[in-house]
Amino acid sequence: LQDNWRSRPALVDFTNRIFCPAFEARGFSADQVRLQSVRPIHPEQTQALEVWNMESKKLDEDYACIASGVAALLSNPEQYIVEDPSTKELRPLRGEDIAVLCRKNKVCQKVADALERLGVRAVTKREGLLDTPEASYAMAALRYLVDPRDTLAAAELLHLSGEQDWLHRWLSEENYWKGCPPVEALDSHRAMLADLTPWETLDLAIAASQVETIACQWGRAEVRLANLDALRGLAKGYEDICMARRNPATAAGLVTYLVLEVKKDSLDLQGQGVDEHAVNVLTYHKAKGLEWPFVVLAELNWARDVNPFNVSVTPSELGFDPLNPLDGRWIRYWPWPYGKQIKNVGLDQRVEGCAELLQAQDEFWSEESRLMYVGMTRARDYLAFALRGDGTNSTTWLDVLKDGADNPILDFSDPEKKSLRCHSKPIPATFKKVEPQTEPAQGRQEAYFGPEQLPRPLSQYPPARFNPSSATTQDGDQALVHAPKRFGDRIPVIGEPDVNALGEALHGFLVQDDPSQGLEIRIAKALGIFQRWKVSGIAPEDIVTASDRLIAHLQGRYGAGVALKEHPIHLRVGNQTASGWIDLVWQTPGGYVIVDHKSYMGRLDTVQKHCIPYVPQLNVYADCLEKALGSKPLALLVHLPMTGLMVEIGRRENQ
Repeated sequence: LQDNWRSRPALVDFTNRIFCPAFEARGFSADQVRLQSVRPIHPEQTQALEVWNMESKKLDEDYACIASGVAALLSNPEQYIVEDPSTKELRPLRGEDIAVLCRKNKVCQKVADALERLGVRAVTKREGLLDTPEASYAMAALRYLVDPRDTLAAAELLHLSGEQDWLHRWLSEENYWKGCPPVEALDSHRAMLADLTPWETLDLAIAASQVETIACQWGRAEVRLANLDALRGLAKGYEDICMARRNPATAAGLVTYLVLEVKKDSLDLQGQGVDEHAVNVLTYHKAKGLEWPFVVLAELNWARDVNPFNVSVTPSELGFDPLNPLDGRWIRYWPWPYGKQIKNVGLDQRVEGCAELLQAQDEFWSEESRLMYVGMTRARDYLAFALRGDGTNSTTWLDVLKDGADNPILDFSDPEKKSLRCHSKPIPATFKKVEPQTEPAQGRQEAYFGPEQLPRPLSQYPPARFNPSSATTQDGDQALVHAPKRFGDRIPVIGEPDVNALGEALHGFLVQDDPSQGLEIRIAKALGIFQRWKVSGIAPEDIVTASDRLIAHLQGRYGAGVALKEHPIHLRVGNQTASGWIDLVWQTPGGYVIVDHKSYMGRLDTVQKHCIPYVPQLNVYADCLEKALGSKPLALLVHLPMTGLMVEIGRRENQ
């Protein structure tokens, strides 16, 4: 095919300049690559090429920059005149005319999320359907329709439907919520469930509670309606699964499936409703055979080391025989024996220049150059390169395209930022600086309905109960952590055990250890507990010794006493109640000591910093026992058995 009916002449000339020498270096003649543009030149159109210099230093900022660049295009669509693919008439740019191409689906989701945050509709596969407000509302309606005892679902309905002051009235007026419109409507339709399939039950819940109407008032109506359709699709999929498994399909089963199975099976994908304002975000591979007036090429700094250590197909040395396609071909697998270490092992140097490495490099070039050809030739009118920074060290993927002398074909380092260079020849281009934008733009729906119609967040109340270990630190807590005191040797550890599992195992042994049971039984218990927590590399005898030296330290420092382990506490603190268990209270005739066990294994010079978060926890414990017993504790201690250290914690001044 010699003629190109897709792209404007400037873009066809640009791709010819790049790929004719690139493919010629690999054995293709220029005549096999060069195309002739058939489309006419339109003077109304601006320059076909743009270079977006993204002011970013990390991936999230890259995505925000791309979204900002796209939002800037749509804020001034008259500047970008395009030829409508259907009518062939010239018109301003629309969202559906733009495509952002990425290498991976996960990056597509990140870019789409960044676009949505700016109020730009994006079409791609994105996770998080069940977390959207419209799906949450529909799920609450379904749950309450199926089970009228689900008062949590009823509360969600009232909140998301916009009921004024619903929480106060719920708590002060008996059965107030029963008369609210969405709840009342669902109650009146519940008798129909016996004749409905699960999919029809969901549709009834959506209709009766007026989810679609209320969701449209929240703005971005197309997005929200597409998400509700995606939720209906999941319900239909549930019925198909039940039919394939010959299981009964029930509305209650649908609720369980949506809550427990959808996210686990990676089916929690938002809707992809298409409209003229939606920007397309997809991978280079999925873009094959498609076209858009404006294409943005992303992830141009992608790179990969090429080596022969993988599975590959070795072609026949005699050439390809269509009558016997597998003749002479075979599968080669070279395993890499050094795990994550990829340099300075000797083997990496041994393969330099070998035929297998050259084959791998040739296959890599073939795949990546073809993929880049696909990306650049998708554009009809405009093509943008999204580069991080000033273009240096951000074109690694583009640098794969080289001529016969192994020189990169494209150069974006024009100091005057007026053109990019192709084989040292300047090609006019528009250079833009794009900064990450995070401020959301107001969409058409939001402007019409107003922000007062959007779902309001719940009033923030502290939880009725809290665990002392979750108490927050205050200014000055650092000064309350005393210098650590050594009272024993560090416990030897072989390997790197899981810190959380080690803490649970240590705590489990110390709170049940009874020295009167004898050394043999205590060692057996320590071994059993550590095995159940899958903690190895620590001798059980050392754990028993740690328990003995703790009691000896408490007796020697504070006098003989009784060890009260897992001592419960319950205290009203303002509008909350503190509930929990103290690891150890050493009760003596002269007072009591509060001890908290921690599995810290770090350096001595970092112990005090590590203990700062435990100041509020131990102070809450002290408050509880002081009010219960009428006396202050003798000491608050952080016990670090793995390091043989004890750290004393001071009381806060306001205690």
